[in-house]
Amino acid sequence: MNRSLTLTIFLSVILFSCSKSTEDQIVGTWQNDGIGTMTFNSDKTVIMSSVFGEEIGGWKFNEATMEICIGESSKEADECVPLISVDDHRLCIKEQGEISCLNKYK
Repeated sequence: MNRSLTLTIFLSVILFSCSKSTEDQIVGTWQNDGIGTMTFNSDKTVIMSSVFGEEIGGWKFNEATMEICIGESSKEADECVPLISVDDHRLCIKEQGEISCLNKYK
């Protein structure tokens, strides 16, 4: 019995220590129904592309409030939206009272 309990605890510690942080999960390119993409880079730059062109700015993630903020730079990122969920395939935010989900592109 003690051996199986030890094994269970050991495996749990490994699984939790290997999981990505929320901020790491945000990094990548996300697509909004084929209309445009948002690329969150690990250097805190963000590239927003659509049929209207491309905008480059900065982003930050506030873990305390679970918000993604975008602006001209990561230090000036003041347009914030609540993060509802993120995993390896989808990123969902709440924008103007509605939930919008983006699919992982790259």
